[in-house]
Amino acid sequence: MKALKFESAKHPAMIAIMAVFVLLFISSAIVSCFTFGVVGAIILIALNLTFIAVFVWIYFTTYYELREDELYVHSGPFREHIAYNTIVNTKKTKGYSFMCTLAFNRIEIRRKVNGTILSSFVSPVNEDEFLAELEKRYMTNG
Repeated sequence: MKALKFESAKHPAMIAIMAVFVLLFISSAIVSCFTFGVVGAIILIALNLTFIAVFVWIYFTTYYELREDELYVHSGPFREHIAYNTIVNTKKTKGYSFMCTLAFNRIEIRRKVNGTILSSFVSPVNEDEFLAELEKRYMTNG
């Protein structure tokens, strides 16, 4: 089967939450200049810039790719390979944390690995199309 790439949905509220964190990182870096001295401020600014860079990286590079025998999840520095033959079931759900998703509407993918049930979450733009194609692939390979 041909590989299909799905971009992540990006809910404005989730983006606002990320923006608030970025502002907090920036303000703490500014405050650190007056509190921790030059060396402490440089260290804190470097850490904050790293966190900001990761948020930006996640925002611009989160996507999901249905490959020949696996779902590939890419979210900034995070990667996940989910073999179709391990998928037990899928369901639409809602969530409020950053788990390779940038939206509150998401799809939970439950899979069995070494006897343990694990869950992964994705939030593709086209949920129904993604889910139909994913189910077709894991039913064929499972």
